[in-house]
Amino acid sequence: MKKNILFLIILFLPFLGKTQDSVLLVSSTMITESFSEDLSDLALRLELKVDVINNSADTLKLKWERRVIQQPENWQTQGCDNNACYLPLVDSNYDEDTQLFEPFVLPPDSNFVFTLYLLPNGQEGSGNFQLDFYKIDQLDSLLTTVDLSATVKSSVTNTYSQSELNHIYIFPNPVANYFRITNDSKIDQVVIRNILGRRIRSFDAYSGATYNVFDLPQGIYLVSLLDDTNTVIKTMRLSKYSLRP
Repeated sequence: MKKNILFLIILFLPFLGKTQDSVLLVSSTMITESFSEDLSDLALRLELKVDVINNSADTLKLKWERRVIQQPENWQTQGCDNNACYLPLVDSNYDEDTQLFEPFVLPPDSNFVFTLYLLPNGQEGSGNFQLDFYKIDQLDSLLTTVDLSATVKSSVTNTYSQSELNHIYIFPNPVANYFRITNDSKIDQVVIRNILGRRIRSFDAYSGATYNVFDLPQGIYLVSLLDDTNTVIKTMRLSKYSLRP
């Protein structure tokens, strides 16, 4: 009888150890989502959700770090924990380089749905991302990793073929004063947004038009081309530089 009890203890020791070590659990370590959306909505934010669970008797102070493995040129992502929704430029809530120190706090036996917002900015495609979680007092020891992937397709049929889209581009780019658009016969409106997705300028479009951006600050912008039904035909990046010293 004693031998049987000893055998059972030895058998279950690895499982007991694993439970004790897993102080942080997640709903899934691999999340895949597909979206079909009207991409003419440039304020569109899609959700990739991860349920984060404190499996310990202690309050956890956590660092999360977002890594972009690959994504289309115009896409952005935005991490949201129980402190705040951070700007797309922020990769972590605890980062010496940006002087951001906002621990993600989970009380014992509690959970929180961490959301990674995806901002496609009018562009179809697929992306892969990674979320890493650490304890603030043990930043050299990874607690868990979540791999996320998303595919976004337009729910609206584009009036341009892919071949035609490939021949629509901005020139010059980079630009100092003004730009033009090739193959612009079906374009009704040109909308310029900053890298955070905020609309800052729009133009009525016509064939052969020039678009003045002389007074815009130097930086990267998103230029969306809309047809007469207000559907986004294409969104491109525009690099603006200044001729001033």
